[in-house]
Amino acid sequence: MKKFKRIMALVIALAMVLGMTSMAAFADTNNLTNDATLTVTGIGQNDTINYYQVIEWKDGNWNFTTQFGALAN
Repeated sequence: MKKFKRIMALVIALAMVLGMTSMAAFADTNNLTNDATLTVTGIGQNDTINYYQVIEWKDGNWNFTTQFGALAN
């Protein structure tokens, strides 16, 4: 019985892994625009906010930016 439980646990774990890896994620490409709005609330008058763009829309695809120099400071 102990061996059966271990085998069943392995089969269930394998089914979960295969089920998750076979799921595909798609983005809605019909509503893509070049403009975006970012709203920050709950900040004080002397607070500083830094914004870094990490991904960008380029040539019809999302890509990581190569301009990471500001993140290193």
